[in-house]
Amino acid sequence: MAENQKTYMLWICEHPLQTFSSNAVTFTTADNSINATNIGTGTFSEGEKITITGAAQSGNNATFTIVSVAANKLIVSETVTAESAGASVVINEHYYGTWQPMRDFRYLTGTIYASQICTVYIDQSRDGVNIDYTDYFTMAAGAYESWRFDVVVSGYARMRILNGGTDQTSLRAILNGRVN
Repeated sequence: MAENQKTYMLWICEHPLQTFSSNAVTFTTADNSINATNIGTGTFSEGEKITITGAAQSGNNATFTIVSVAANKLIVSETVTAESAGASVVINEHYYGTWQPMRDFRYLTGTIYASQICTVYIDQSRDGVNIDYTDYFTMAAGAYESWRFDVVVSGYARMRILNGGTDQTSLRAILNGRVN
């Protein structure tokens, strides 16, 4: 392969993403916890990000970082809004790759296999902190997909994958930077 055709692997995600749904979820501001029976048992792990939908309080419909997991309790680093049980809350694991410099690349390419529905996001940033541009697509269950974004518009990029409401049994995603 000629030098100007080199492809560099930037990220690989091989972690099956999880989900949790319940109308018995409570949010407690005293310790920034999300509580429900079986929420901390084999669902999520410390350091993972989760995205919540369906909460009655709009501030709880957001992405959070888990700092501690216990039986029936997740403690997150962000502030939650107090909320009693009753809403149909869905919690999806949300994989975040690290920001990588992209200035040397012309294309972002990748492949993915997902056993269940998920959404793939390719974020670009001028500073490696703030999102300035995002491409995304939704994966069907049991599907294989490849992609190529022809223009790298910012200096940094990362890949995110949001689970779609069913536990993944298999997930493999790779994002590459390509010179030409």
